[in-house]
Amino acid sequence: MEEQDEAKTMAEFKKRENRQMLLMVIGLIAAVPLTIFVKSGTILRASIVMGLIVAYVIFSFWNYSCPACGVTVWNRPKFCHKCGIRLRKDHHKKISR
Repeated sequence: MEEQDEAKTMAEFKKRENRQMLLMVIGLIAAVPLTIFVKSGTILRASIVMGLIVAYVIFSFWNYSCPACGVTVWNRPKFCHKCGIRLRKDHHKKISR
């Protein structure tokens, strides 16, 4: 049962990582027309940029949380620092010498 819960948690955390990357790509795509079509140095451009940054930070705090306990986690950890559940698989194999 515990392995099923861990697998579900890892799958949910992977979805959250994918959402974060998708948001980053959308933000970069949105920034291109912003830099081309909105006149440089205007309050409108600065307001839009600040709004996008604030929205990204708020989304990140909500999105990068442990699916099991809800604590915010950063730096793509393998385990939640509060509840200890595994969040990601270790894809790197140790090399024996």
